[in-house]
Amino acid sequence: MTEILHTLVAAGITHVVGLPDNTSAPLFDALSDHLWIRLITVTREGEAFAIAAGLWLGGASPLVVIQNTGLLESGDSLRGTAARMGAPIPILVTGRGYSKMKEAGLTPSALRNVIYLLDGILIL
Repeated sequence: MTEILHTLVAAGITHVVGLPDNTSAPLFDALSDHLWIRLITVTREGEAFAIAAGLWLGGASPLVVIQNTGLLESGDSLRGTAARMGAPIPILVTGRGYSKMKEAGLTPSALRNVIYLLDGILIL
């Protein structure tokens, strides 16, 4: 976790905005009392992009951290706010259920759909 925090600081990240899940919870815990990066939690993933865009307008450098299915939920906020504004907001996307689906021999469709979503918004 220390290496991730050092990387975020080195990248100039000032805020992490997101909704914690099982995978990102350790990062959120580590950021809860971080000296240089402010943690902002949201109740819906779509809020994360609106808040991050506002932070960017104010001169901050936010990072959005959400689950892959949450990114699908927030598609309109990403497209209609962040992308339309041209806000350069990096996104750290965790994979919900990926390993369990692979173990069951299923194709994790949420990952494929996230790639289609981001490609369609010209993010990739």
